Amino acid sequence: MLSFSFESRGRRYGCTTEGIRGSGLSFPGHWMYQPSVITPSPLTAAQYVLLFNSNLIARQATTAGEAIFFSTSPNGFSSFTAPVPILSNLHDVVDNICDMADARPVWDGVQWHVYVQASEGDYRAGACVGPGVVFKATGPSLRELSWVKKFGTNSAKPILYYDGPGIGIGEDMQWFYTAPYGGPESLPIMAIYNNWGFSDPGRMFSYLSADGETVYYWYNASPAFTTLETFSNLLVYPDVFLAGTADTDTLGNPGIGFGSVCRSRDSQYEYAKGIGMFADPVPHPSRVPQDGHAVVGPIESASNDEFGARMFRPRIGRNEHGYIMSDNGTPKTWRSFVYYNDSRVNVKSTDRCGLYSRWYTADQRFSVSRLTIIEE
Repeated sequence: MLSFSFESRGRRYGCTTEGIRGSGLSFPGHWMYQPSVITPSPLTAAQYVLLFNSNLIARQATTAGEAIFFSTSPNGFSSFTAPVPILSNLHDVVDNICDMADARPVWDGVQWHVYVQASEGDYRAGACVGPGVVFKATGPSLRELSWVKKFGTNSAKPILYYDGPGIGIGEDMQWFYTAPYGGPESLPIMAIYNNWGFSDPGRMFSYLSADGETVYYWYNASPAFTTLETFSNLLVYPDVFLAGTADTDTLGNPGIGFGSVCRSRDSQYEYAKGIGMFADPVPHPSRVPQDGHAVVGPIESASNDEFGARMFRPRIGRNEHGYIMSDNGTPKTWRSFVYYNDSRVNVKSTDRCGLYSRWYTADQRFSVSRLTIIEE
């Protein structure tokens, strides 16, 4: 168990992580990163629900198709069910989605929205063209999803996209339903993502929506950013919002997130090196969103080494709206889990940082750490 503390919003916050050895889910021959986990509620039949995008057939790449996979756990860290595909990009399902990433679910009180970052093109030929965009699937349950398509076609409709040069919208994307927590009731669905095509790459963009499909620009700001002496630059974006802070009425609900980065000399593993804090990222008439704040501190993974916590693309368990609810006690305390791939991600130590080339091996997995945030 490892802990550190930091100042934000005029208060001190403590962050504690505890790696759970032997936890999580193994899925040999599949790429495993960018997981999404929904905490138990009547919508999930009181189970933790894990969604992630991966290759449809073990040890076969994008040209054999990809899918959103679904798994459940009774406690959030063990006994995960075998992953099953719930929506694919196969050509008879949709004809223009290629090279998917992410599977970001959010419930709006009526239906699920699941957002996917991808390129357009024909996956069968490996012809993924153009910059990254965001597509969406909807459904009354997470086992009954359908792609939102352009009218009269079998092509998925881009929800977020960038018309300028570059690679477009990246994989650091998250969605929230803010209305029950003080967000604008007229535009309750909120997207936060990075846009590598923008003139200042890595900026944190936010858009709002009434229906989760037609989006309106809200702001852009700096993500949580740090330069570490022996590691590459680390960018962190909001992953969850903390509901019920002591200062919610005046300061709103803060966001937190984790990111991963390679050592500058070796990209076999990626490591988490601290936390990103976002003081007030949700729209409010009397407040202005602020830049993210990066705090370097010790993190514990299910497998650690002399360089730190092995965590490739860590993500935090959230409720169906994207929030963690605080305990009823004092001080305010939030508890969840962090999910990540802690196995080796690249074939060669000289591979580019951020490349993921060992997905086809038997050791790929999601592991779990307990997370506790305390507001003093």
